[in-house]
Amino acid sequence: MNTAPTMAGPSPIAALRDASPYSAPTAAEGIDLRLDANEGPALPIDTGALLARAARTEALRRYPSVEGLRSLVAERAGITPQRVAITAGGDDAIDRLCRSVLAPGREIILTPPTFEMFERYAALAGATVTRVPWGLAGPASWAFPTDAVLSRVSDRTAAIAIVAPNNPTGLCVTPDAVRRISTGAPRTLIILDLAYAEFDDADLQTTALGLPNVVCVRTFSKAWGLAGLRVGYALGPEPIIRWARAAGGPYPVSGLSAEAARLALETLSDRVAASVARVRLERERLTEALAARGLAPWTSHANFVTTGADGNPSGLDPAGHLARRGIAVRTWAARPDLPPGSARITCPGDDAAFERLVTAIREFTP
Repeated sequence: MNTAPTMAGPSPIAALRDASPYSAPTAAEGIDLRLDANEGPALPIDTGALLARAARTEALRRYPSVEGLRSLVAERAGITPQRVAITAGGDDAIDRLCRSVLAPGREIILTPPTFEMFERYAALAGATVTRVPWGLAGPASWAFPTDAVLSRVSDRTAAIAIVAPNNPTGLCVTPDAVRRISTGAPRTLIILDLAYAEFDDADLQTTALGLPNVVCVRTFSKAWGLAGLRVGYALGPEPIIRWARAAGGPYPVSGLSAEAARLALETLSDRVAASVARVRLERERLTEALAARGLAPWTSHANFVTTGADGNPSGLDPAGHLARRGIAVRTWAARPDLPPGSARITCPGDDAAFERLVTAIREFTP
């Protein structure tokens, strides 16, 4: 067996010296219902047939092309293909956009608690993070902090991230807030993460596409139930999309994934709409069940509901209670921007799984 040499070797950039890879949720022993990753419900489709049809386009033999998917996404959005970048999930789109504008001496404004990958990508770019809390001081703080964000904009502000609906709280953003942020920070890139947009009532994408400094990030991982394909996309002004395309590798997704996503977008819109409608009903019932047990959920507009909006002063542990009943939900061991004991629960989009979840919550004793 070869052993690593003991002499001093390469050293990483400062942002990686103490960094750990992203830790995806893993199921503990005895878990058979995973509601911890916000994956969309399985759609009633023949996955084998979909992939087989995609493979017939020589997607395995040739270097991949995303032009078919790019054109269809553009058509559905009512824009030109030059305003679309296909990416390896929404994460890749965010990474590319951050690398396009962030650098040492520049900053990004975040509204924690929010999607944690923004912090990572900012650190890798050597940028500074300015934080404006959102939703941590009771219902009066649940509206997006537009004025507070604008008050922190400076000559160094290169990007502002808006996650709508927000992850992990599920709080929503209004079209007016997006317009005000855009016009109030005209020299700043506004990254509008719409990973959960299908579950929200507001249409932020239409508003954003009319603004000169806003890019929308979308994904097939949530409402479309295709997280395993790792396909997302960015929509925005043509020059910014050109930056994003240049900021990463030339082949962002496999040909098989791109073609499967295109076929899904072409044929499954009605089924996705029906699945989203079911999740919205589950979300309402789940919120009521959690509130009835004193678990203080945020009012969510996504495909999940998160507990602990009151700061969890009693130290309640709904995740442990559910785990003992074979249900995994998302928790965070060391996340300072969330109350200890907060639990994010994905709506399963399945009648039997949802009834099992609600029954378990009703058995919770504060």
